[in-house]
Amino acid sequence: MKLAEKENIHIINEFNFDIYKEYYENCYLQTLESKESTKLQAGYKFFEYLAKKDMLRSVFGLLDNKIISGVFILYDEESRIGYYIDAASSQEGKKLGANYLLLYNQINYFREKGYILDLGGAPLGKLKKWDDIFLFKKKWGKVVDMPLITLKNFLTVILYKFRKF
Repeated sequence: MKLAEKENIHIINEFNFDIYKEYYENCYLQTLESKESTKLQAGYKFFEYLAKKDMLRSVFGLLDNKIISGVFILYDEESRIGYYIDAASSQEGKKLGANYLLLYNQINYFREKGYILDLGGAPLGKLKKWDDIFLFKKKWGKVVDMPLITLKNFLTVILYKFRKF
């Protein structure tokens, strides 16, 4: 994170098609070994829907006016809970630790608003190359039990509705 700050990575909190497309091409497509592929338009429509409902906070890291990282948090004002739902970095973004800087930005934002933040992750050692980021997430986030059977839970309805693009 210190390297990212030293390199003056600029953080923006905006969401539109051009920003998402640049994130998708520069970052998302570079991390497909850790996730299933989603088409550009389907991913954009999913995040656009959440953004229009004021349920998404997306931040992007820029270096030399180029997006090198992005982090998406789905949140619900009523429950005061935020869920990490996606992030990716370009190779340059990974080297500079841009993802840590963006996660830290999200953590501080939601902490100031009094939210509980579930940053996700996996048990340490399961995906060894991701252990550093999972340690970071466990240090700053909390695990939130969300009964997936409860259809009244609006977040569950959204996640089920859009789980397959």
